Amino acid sequence: MSLAAGASGFALGLALITPIGAQNAYVLRTAVRSSRAAIATVIAIVTSIDVALIALGALGAGAFLDGRDWLRVLLLVGGIVLLTPLGVRTLREGLRGGADYASLLEADSAVAPRAVIGPALALSLLNPHVYLDTVAILGSAIAATESEGRLPFAIGAMIASAVWFIFLGVLGRVVLRRYGAPVARAVDLLSGTIMLIVALVFAVEAIRILN
Repeated sequence: MSLAAGASGFALGLALITPIGAQNAYVLRTAVRSSRAAIATVIAIVTSIDVALIALGALGAGAFLDGRDWLRVLLLVGGIVLLTPLGVRTLREGLRGGADYASLLEADSAVAPRAVIGPALALSLLNPHVYLDTVAILGSAIAATESEGRLPFAIGAMIASAVWFIFLGVLGRVVLRRYGAPVARAVDLLSGTIMLIVALVFAVEAIRILN
C-alpha cells in the first residue's frame, strides 16, 4: 500500500510540475547561463519551497485558501510585478545576443549564486499556481488517500519535485556544452516569452476574481 501510494504521489507531483511555466523556465534559464553554484542554489530553493508547501497541503492548509479571493489577488499582483520586468529583461537579452553569450561557454563564468536567490524565491512564493498545485491539489489528493498511505504519497510528490528540478539543471548544462551560445539565446527568448504570457494570464485571472 505504501509503495503504491508513494508511486501515485510521485506520478501526480510530476504531472503537476512538468508543464512549462515561469518557475520551470527560470530554472532552465539559470541552468543554461549560470555557474554550477548558481544552478545548485536555484534547485535547492525551489525544491525546498515545493517540499514545504506539499507538507502544508498534507497538513490541511489547502482549506485556508478556500474562499479567500483577496489572498489570490494579492499573489497574482505580486506575480505580475515580478514577472513583467523579469520577462522584458530576459527577452531583451535574448534579442540582443552577440558577444554577451560567449562567456556562457566558459565554465562557471556566468551569473553568480547571490543573483539568483531573489528571483527564485519570488517565482516560488509569489506564484499562485505553485500554491494551487502543491497546497490545494496535492493537499486534497493526500487527504483523499487512506491514512497509512498519506505520508508515502506526500514523500513521493516531494521526490518528484526534486527529480524534475535536478533534471532541468542537468539538461541545461548538457545542452549548453553541446550546442553552445545559440541555445542560450533561444532559452532566453523562450523564457522571456513564457514569463510575459504568465503575467498576462495572472492579470486576466485577477480581473476575473475582482469582477
